[in-house]
Amino acid sequence: MNRLALATGVVFCVRSSYRRLAPDGTWFSPKVAGTRRVPSAFSVIFRARALGKCLLLFKPSPIRLVPRGSQSSLKCGCIAAMFILSSVSTAQEPPLILPFTTTDQIVMRAGTSQRTKVIPGVIENLAGHSVVLRRGGNAVEVFRLRDIESIQFGKSASFDEGLRQMQNREWLLAIASLGIAETTEPREWVVREIQASLAEALRAAGKFDDCTEVVEKIYEQDPDTRHLNTLPLVWDERLPPEHRVSVRLEDLKSPSLLRQLVAASALLQDPAHETAAAVSLQTLKTGPRAALQQLAEAQLWRLRLLHPETIRASETALWMQRVRDFDKRQRSGPEFVIGRALLALHDYDNASTSLLWMPFVAPLDPPTTNACTREAITALKQSGRAAEAEQLQRNLENVHALK
Repeated sequence: MNRLALATGVVFCVRSSYRRLAPDGTWFSPKVAGTRRVPSAFSVIFRARALGKCLLLFKPSPIRLVPRGSQSSLKCGCIAAMFILSSVSTAQEPPLILPFTTTDQIVMRAGTSQRTKVIPGVIENLAGHSVVLRRGGNAVEVFRLRDIESIQFGKSASFDEGLRQMQNREWLLAIASLGIAETTEPREWVVREIQASLAEALRAAGKFDDCTEVVEKIYEQDPDTRHLNTLPLVWDERLPPEHRVSVRLEDLKSPSLLRQLVAASALLQDPAHETAAAVSLQTLKTGPRAALQQLAEAQLWRLRLLHPETIRASETALWMQRVRDFDKRQRSGPEFVIGRALLALHDYDNASTSLLWMPFVAPLDPPTTNACTREAITALKQSGRAAEAEQLQRNLENVHALK
């Protein structure tokens, strides 16, 4: 046995970090967890793939003592494993990627109760408003995002680092880290999640054109994406120019529907282009995708803010009812518009409810979120809730202190 060249043990270490999807569509990143297993032998499995390629999977098994009578079997197994491994290496296949077979899971809400159910598996796709999960025995199930409490999946170190930098408002560093994560991630649906975070960082850094391009990539792969809320739309025309996207008039005729929407939001407050922008928004409002329709419709509500004398209580009541049908992640901008309109009508209680959505449920870029928070403080003060207004004011000051 000493003369036999035996395959050495392989230490297989998987570091799994999780990113959670909350019911409102936002993501959290808890602590990174690590696991380590040492297999005593290899189980080599070949699965046929397109173009005749094969994927080599190693299944680690717990360490076991081998009886003396079984040593010959172990020798034969090791020789066979060495032969197969050498055949694969001589074929010069590309580097193999071990699948995240133990890191993916979704947490489902158990009806109307507070209890949850954890379902492990391998997430094969996350697109639109559904998740495709492959479970044991190759059974595939599709779950609706609205029924899911959270999603956990393995992330690369650069993805984790980018998310940490975003939490620290280190936008340029986050852009660099997420750019690396985007180019090295093999799973297409995870690439889209990375791109969504990248778009958010680009928007926060004031790189509005780059942000639009990234969201266009997501939309091309997933037309029903829930990430249109990362577009650099203008929701407050009072912001300084450096905090608003700059567009050209011809962008209203762009082949890209997303670019048309961004351009219309930026030109709507320009008296010279208000009519053209409104026409473009009316067209998008009847477009093929519900998310685009909703954002275009809410942008048209801004016309009332540009002309305060046209605001009517009956109309804002319809807006408040309509926005409940919107995706939770897309409600921030529309709720901001509703809150400002309600302030103009002196309906301070309802105004504060709408204005608190963005800072507490789904923040947008920092300048827009700060502007919405200041309006919420005003509404709280006017409605007699001084303590809540003071607390929100302290929160806003702490945000500015982190810059």
